[in-house]
Amino acid sequence: MSMYSGGILRVVIDDVKTGNHKRFRTSSVMGFEYLTLDAQNFTVLEQNDQRIIIETQSSIKLNYFREKSARNSTQKYIINFKPFKIECYLDDMLILKVNNNQLFNFEYERTVKEHFQLFNKVPYDATYKYQFEINEKNQFTEMFDGYVDINTFGPRSIGIDFEFNQDHLFGIPEHAIDFLLKDTLFTAEDENPYRLYNIDVFPYKLNSTQALYGSIPYLLSHSANHEEGNAGVYWSNAAETWVDLMTPNLPFSPFENQESLKRVATFNSESGVLEFIVILGHNPAEVTQQWADVSGHAPIPPYWSLGYHQSKWSYESASEVVQVNFKFDQHSLPLDVIWLDIDHTSNFEYFTWNTDKFSNQSLEIMNELIEQRKRKIVVISDPHIRKNDSYFLYDAIKKIEKDDYQLDQEKRTLSPASGKYFLRDPKFQDRPFEGRCWPGNSVWLDFMQLKVRQFWAALYQYDVQPKTNKNYFVWNDMNEPSVLDKPELALPKDVIFGAVWTGDNGNFHEDMKISVQMLLSMSVAGLGFVGADIGGFANQTVARVIVQWHNLAVFYPFMRQHCHKEAKRREPYLYKGEAFNQLQKSLRLRQKLMPYMPMMMEFPDVNNSAYYNEQYMFGEIFLVKPDDKDYTELPKQNIINNNTYRTQMFFPKGTWYDFFTSTRHQVNFTGLYEVPQESGDYIYVFAKGGTILPMKEKVRLSSMLSRNESYLLNIYLETNEAGQQYAQGFIYLDDGETFDYLKKDEFKVIKFDYLDGTLNGAVVENGGYFRDYERIKAIQIFGLDSERLNGVDEHAVISKLEEDQWKHMRTIYLEKLPEHEMIVIMNPQIDLMDKAWRVEIKQRVINQ
Repeated sequence: MSMYSGGILRVVIDDVKTGNHKRFRTSSVMGFEYLTLDAQNFTVLEQNDQRIIIETQSSIKLNYFREKSARNSTQKYIINFKPFKIECYLDDMLILKVNNNQLFNFEYERTVKEHFQLFNKVPYDATYKYQFEINEKNQFTEMFDGYVDINTFGPRSIGIDFEFNQDHLFGIPEHAIDFLLKDTLFTAEDENPYRLYNIDVFPYKLNSTQALYGSIPYLLSHSANHEEGNAGVYWSNAAETWVDLMTPNLPFSPFENQESLKRVATFNSESGVLEFIVILGHNPAEVTQQWADVSGHAPIPPYWSLGYHQSKWSYESASEVVQVNFKFDQHSLPLDVIWLDIDHTSNFEYFTWNTDKFSNQSLEIMNELIEQRKRKIVVISDPHIRKNDSYFLYDAIKKIEKDDYQLDQEKRTLSPASGKYFLRDPKFQDRPFEGRCWPGNSVWLDFMQLKVRQFWAALYQYDVQPKTNKNYFVWNDMNEPSVLDKPELALPKDVIFGAVWTGDNGNFHEDMKISVQMLLSMSVAGLGFVGADIGGFANQTVARVIVQWHNLAVFYPFMRQHCHKEAKRREPYLYKGEAFNQLQKSLRLRQKLMPYMPMMMEFPDVNNSAYYNEQYMFGEIFLVKPDDKDYTELPKQNIINNNTYRTQMFFPKGTWYDFFTSTRHQVNFTGLYEVPQESGDYIYVFAKGGTILPMKEKVRLSSMLSRNESYLLNIYLETNEAGQQYAQGFIYLDDGETFDYLKKDEFKVIKFDYLDGTLNGAVVENGGYFRDYERIKAIQIFGLDSERLNGVDEHAVISKLEEDQWKHMRTIYLEKLPEHEMIVIMNPQIDLMDKAWRVEIKQRVINQ
C-alpha cells in the first residue's frame, strides 16, 4: 500500500507464485510510477494481527480561476486482514468499503496438470463460468462470443468488489449508454456486465454495455448528501475487464445486511496485477482534481482546435481540399481544420502522399490557400504498417531491427527485446505478427518498448512527409489496435502488445442524444477534449438531423463533422434555406466556445440533478439540452415556434437566461420545469445568473483570423439575499498555439466582478503574455428590471489603476433596452493588459 498527496490510497496485490511469467502491471510497464504524485506521510493509529488503521491530514486544492481555495481534510483507512477488507473514511464519514462482500479473487498461475487437479479434472473456471479447452500446444483456450481466446499463461483472473456509500455511479467509458450507470445484477432483467476491452465496432449498439473503442477503468461516485461524500476508484488493469453494478438490500439482491452501503461495483479482469487507487472527496470537483493528479493534467488545446473541423472519408485530392476551403469562404462559414483520411496516402502507406492526386505543385497551392485563412490540415496516421519492401518505413524498421540485434550481440547485452520493433507472431517468435488492415498485409509496432515509442515519435517531423509545414497536425486512428481479419476486428490476445471522439456512430436522432451521455462519461474519466462525428459516421442522413446535431455540437468540447466513404456529402454549404441559416449560425457561434463539465459538477448538492443527464453544464455558465423531438419525419416547411414546441428541464434554484433570446427565468424552487423553444433553434441553452461570459465581438472565417478581434462581455445578473445584483467571470489568455504558457509562464488570467452597477476587472494571474489587441469592444448587462433601469443614468465612467491610484479615462453613453431588461455599453476601450480597470454605471439623481 502507498499513500499520496490528498490522502490518495494505492493498493497493489501481486502473485508470489508467478512461475516464469511475471504479471503485467500497467503502472510500471510504461516506465512511470505516478510521477505526478507526491508521497504523503501517515500516522498508524492501531496495528495488530487483526487490522491496521492509518490516518493522514491533507489539503485538497481546487485549481479553479474562480476559487483559489483549499480544504483541510482527514483520510482514515481501516485495513482488516482476516477477512481482508478496507474501510475508507473522510472526516469520519464512511465513504467506501473494499471487499466488503468478500468477492476478492486471485487465480495463481498454474499448469494444465495443476488446473485439472485443482478442479477435480474438470476443465472449468469458477470465476468466469467458461469451459476451458486445451489446444495442441498444451495451452488453455476458451470460447467467447463465438471466438477462441488463447490464455497463454493459463487462468490468472483477478477481481474484487467496491461498496459505495453514494447513490450514483459514473464513468468506466467507453459505452453507448446512459451517463448515470445502471445496475447489471439482481434487477428484474439482468444486464450483461460493462465490458472494458478495446475493439473496433461498426456500427455499435445503443443502450448497450458492449465494449467499444477505448477503455478507462475509473468510477466516480456521487451523492447530494454532504454526509455521504464522493469517491473515485481507478482499477489499474489493461486486460479484458468486466464490471458489474448492483444495489444491496433490493428484493432481487442476495446482499442483505445492515452494514451494506448503497451501490456495489465488482471488477473482474482476465489477468494482471490487482492494483487500484482510492480517491475521497467532499464533492465531485475535489475527486476530479485528484484524479487529474493521478492520471495527468491535459495540456490546454490550441485555440484553433476549439473551432469547427470538416472531415470525410475521404477528400481524395488537393483540388478537392481547395474547393472545400473556397466553398466555406464563399458562404461565409467559419472553418478551422480540414482532415485528410487514408486516401491521401500512397497505397495506404502513412507519411506519404498519393502523388497522382497530391502533386508537389497542387500541394503548394493548397498550402498557400490554407495559410491565407490561417486554417490547419490534419493528416491520418494509423499504427499498422504495410508489409512492402519498397515502403520506406517498413524497410527502415527491418534494418533497425537487424542493426539493433547486432549491436546488442556485440555488447553482449542480448535480451528478449533485442532486434524486436515489430510485434511478434505468437507461434513463430522469429517473425512479425501479420494481419489485414487497409493496406492489406500489415505489421504492427510494439509500443510497449521505449525505443519503439521514441522511433515512432521521431517520424512526426516536417521533413519526413514532404510538403508539410507548421499548419499540419496528426490524426491517430485505428489504435484499438484494429486488425480487420481477426476476432472483433482487434489484435489477438496472445500477441504481446489528443482529441478523442465516440467512433463510428449511427446517424439517427437517438445516436445524437446518446452522444451526450458518452461524452459526459469520458469527461469524468479524465478525457475532457471529446466529441462525436456530427451527423453520424454511418451512411446517409437528413438535413434535420444535420441541423439538430450541429446545434448540439456547438456545445461539444471538440466539434468535427465526419462521415463514411459511401455517405452523401454533408458540408454545411450544401444545404439551403432554413437548414443553411441554422448551420451558419452554429458555426459562427462556435467561435465563442468555453469548456464544459457535467451538470452535477457545477451543482453537486442539488438532489436529483444527476438523474437528468440528458442536459449538462457546458463550463460554469451554460445549461444545455438537445431537443428531444425527432424531426426527421416532419415536412421541410415545419418550423419550430414557441407556441408548439416545449421541453422539460431540471433547473437549480436561481436566475437563468435563455441564451438566444436573453429572456430571464426566475427559478424560486429547484425542480423540473416546462420551457418553450423561444429562439427557433433545435436546442435549449440557458445561461446561469451570476456569471460573466467573454465572447469574440466579431466572427471571421477562421478562429486564428479572429484572434485580433475585440471582446464582448455578457453579464448575467443574479440577486443575493441583500438585494444586490452581482456576477463574476474570468478570461484566460495566451498565444493560442504554443506551449509557452507552460514552459515560459506566458499567459494571463483576468477576473471580472460586477456588483450593483460597478464592473471591476483585474489581472489575477500575471504571466509574461502581452498583446496589443486584447480589448473589450462592448458590454451587455442582462437582468435589469424596469425599476432598476429607470434608476440608471445614460452614462458610464471608465477608470483604470495607475500607480495605485484610480485615474478617470472617459465617460461614455450607454443604451437601455427595456424590452430585453438590459443595457449596452459600446466602445469602452478597455485594454485587458491593464493591471486593473473599472466601469461605473451612473445612477440618476432624483430631485426631492
